[in-house]
Amino acid sequence: MRSFTVNAAALHAGGPPRADNLLVNGSMTSTSGGKYAVTTLTPGKKHLLRLVNTGINNWVHVALDGHKFQVVSADFVPIVPYEATSLAISVGEWR
Repeated sequence: MRSFTVNAAALHAGGPPRADNLLVNGSMTSTSGGKYAVTTLTPGKKHLLRLVNTGINNWVHVALDGHKFQVVSADFVPIVPYEATSLAISVGEWR
């Protein structure tokens, strides 16, 4: 394909492609199969999760059924901790 054809397609694409899956701890699902990683949490123990949206244009909504998060930082900056039942993480944000 000629470079001017590729350039024209990029200029008229209407934005980056939208993702149809997520990489979670190095694994994902897709139309070809696969399964997400499973992490076992110990009841009564606190667990630190570092959540990163490495996408290019999508928000990621994260929740753990029946559990609350205590958010202690945002974008590597310590904050006054607060509780949430779900998190919306924008591109490039750390929680």
